[in-house]
Amino acid sequence: MIRILPSTQVKNKFGEILKQVYAQRNHIIVEKSGIPVAVIVPISLYNPLYSRRKDADPNVAEKLDIAAETTISLESAERLKRGYEGKEVKPSENQD
Repeated sequence: MIRILPSTQVKNKFGEILKQVYAQRNHIIVEKSGIPVAVIVPISLYNPLYSRRKDADPNVAEKLDIAAETTISLESAERLKRGYEGKEVKPSENQD
């Protein structure tokens, strides 16, 4: 689904909008004073666009590839988040 929203609504409901983009694969066109100025799309759709840029950083492109391939449900993400809250998490050796 493609939705057009004013920037103030996006600002006020950003978390909810991100969930819709992630879970329902919605596309959000953000308008400022009635003019489209930005689009919020799922990461899997942005990845090919970024990879075509002449100034694309290979490290960023690799992270986008991983993010696009490892999409999990919002419920699983929330459970993981709750599991890590208040715990010290050591970064793995292969992270930047």
